[in-house]
Amino acid sequence: MKRFIIHSSFFFIVSFVLALIPDIIITNKIKHFAYNDYSVWDKILSGKMDNDLLIIGSSRAFHHYNPIILDSILNTNCYNLGRDGKNLDISIFIYNLYIKHNPKPKTILCDIFYGSMNKSNLYAREQFYPYLFNKEIYNNIKENQQLSMIDKYVPLIKYRGILKDVIKHSLIKDTTYKGYYGCDISYNKNNEDIPNTIPYAHDPTVFKMIEKWLQQCQEDSVNVIFIHSPIYIEATNKIEDTAAMWTMYRNIANKYKIPILDYTRDSICFDTNYFYGALHLNRKGSELFTQRLAYELESLGYK
Repeated sequence: MKRFIIHSSFFFIVSFVLALIPDIIITNKIKHFAYNDYSVWDKILSGKMDNDLLIIGSSRAFHHYNPIILDSILNTNCYNLGRDGKNLDISIFIYNLYIKHNPKPKTILCDIFYGSMNKSNLYAREQFYPYLFNKEIYNNIKENQQLSMIDKYVPLIKYRGILKDVIKHSLIKDTTYKGYYGCDISYNKNNEDIPNTIPYAHDPTVFKMIEKWLQQCQEDSVNVIFIHSPIYIEATNKIEDTAAMWTMYRNIANKYKIPILDYTRDSICFDTNYFYGALHLNRKGSELFTQRLAYELESLGYK
């Protein structure tokens, strides 16, 4: 029995070490991915970011707001914190993490759309894997991203099923700039399936999070601006009860004295040359939209 325990312990230790080595290598790779600007987490935690203007939101924020244009027109220092597949619940967590380690911004551009008030999905959750031992990150995302203590402590378990993607993404050249990624893709309706009807999200948990966050921003004298960036008109026309959606956003905006800039009927929305899918602008579209937005912000006194 004693020999069995010794052999079993030895086998466990060797197996753990053999799994730990590739786990460390893969984790380090993901930490510095150009893909989707995963390196932003290191930048935030370093405490070396100091931006007057922040952009938060989903992949629509990530692909739509070009900091080069905003910086040049508004004479500011901007960073795009938009995240693929992550809605305002994760956006608020990212913002709170940012201000814990870096100076507060003066202004936040918060991208909204019909899905913003939904809980974030599991897409691109591997960006969190290198930080599972960071208490403030793990505790805030473990439930939403369905991560467990097994994922945290057992080497390689968290990477099951994604090793091919890890290898593929590690070869992608960094084309992001200050968190922004412009897509050089032409429109194809197959890039994003549009259902016959699109319900707008109004999850009460996310709504409460947003209210608490807006109150915090108000107390910190941080300006927040809601912006509905362009969406292809074909998708806009399929959103269920847009009147109720806008009433929801306007009620919360009025309560916290937040301006809303609505680009859902901008001329961009009627031309597929500016999109790569119904919900996302390509680089050409994002540059035109950002330029129009920057001049509108300038006219409103946000220079």
